[in-house]
Amino acid sequence: MAQLSLQISDTEKPTKPILIAICGKSASGKNTLRDSLYGALIQKHAPAHIMINDTTRPRRMDEVDGIDYNFISKEVFWENIEEEKYIEYAQFKRWYYGTQLREIEKTEINLGIFNIEGLNKLASLSDNYEIIVVYLKVSLWERLRRSCRREHQFSWEYIRRAAADFFDFYKMEDYLENAFSNYIILDKQFLLHSVQHVMWTLYHKGII
Repeated sequence: MAQLSLQISDTEKPTKPILIAICGKSASGKNTLRDSLYGALIQKHAPAHIMINDTTRPRRMDEVDGIDYNFISKEVFWENIEEEKYIEYAQFKRWYYGTQLREIEKTEINLGIFNIEGLNKLASLSDNYEIIVVYLKVSLWERLRRSCRREHQFSWEYIRRAAADFFDFYKMEDYLENAFSNYIILDKQFLLHSVQHVMWTLYHKGII
């Protein structure tokens, strides 16, 4: 069974817009968890919304514009920054990622994927949003295996990503404890157990 570690601030139903921020190293299953959690919420007749981030990076072969990301040019991205359309944005390698304010539905459970820079920005917005961070911990071997399976070949880029992730997520548990009132750490071995843990947390907080 997946191991669970969590910190929940209270059990009163939140009055602020709810944002579930999923994070994890490359190929840790963030999109899979987001989509499965969305399906579980819909089955419970809970209002749920998947937040689609903007990015300037090229689209991968298995990605769909408007579903996985909104793939836009760097020029359009910077126009959005100047017009203050983003709740948060960050640069990862040479690409930019951002979450537009319009993606936050005030009456729904918002599901989004964030990197470390995005989490740093979210931490400063806790007065405006009820934020629950879900951190997926997956072994390096499992992540490399998934990367190879997803792209049908091995690439040294996977090793570079793994090295970058090591530094980006160093002492992640300590960071979450200090920065957020609500977080879940999942040692993700089985998707079903991960979804169940998040659903239990939402029920515990009176969200569903």
